[in-house]
Amino acid sequence: QRVNTQVKETNPEYRVIIARSLAHVTADVVTADGKVVATCSDKGVSGATKTERAENAGVAFADVLKSKNIKAVAFDRHGYLYHGRVKAFADGLRK
Repeated sequence: QRVNTQVKETNPEYRVIIARSLAHVTADVVTADGKVVATCSDKGVSGATKTERAENAGVAFADVLKSKNIKAVAFDRHGYLYHGRVKAFADGLRK
């Protein structure tokens, strides 16, 4: 809850909210008023490990955001620790 509050205090125009399960990582881009603009998952992405799939999904999601003219987003890690697949997705999104 503290992480979510700190992200919302900056009042970003768009937020990337990440969710992870045991097998996959999904992400949504949400506007300030709560509308979902885009969504992505690592289900159809290539990669030998789950971490590689998460990073490749981040790269693919960045292309989708570029096509929608979204230049800057706030990364909401949704309470997950910033390592492993969450970090790999964020790094791929930055690429």
